[in-house]
Amino acid sequence: MFKLFKHPNYYLNIFPELIGLAMLCHAKFSFILLAPIYLIIIFIRIKQENRVLKEIIIPNKF
Repeated sequence: MFKLFKHPNYYLNIFPELIGLAMLCHAKFSFILLAPIYLIIIFIRIKQENRVLKEIIIPNKF
């Protein structure tokens, strides 16, 4: 799974949960407006996590 998705928790758990919550609450328009913002935040976080892995965790063999 990690070969296909570098961060499967974000793509396969968190984002589908938000879609389900929007459907449950009938919040289509809120989801349409807020989903792109949330995706930007997720991409920034993934870049930060990859940087920490490459610069700190892997070289120090945590």
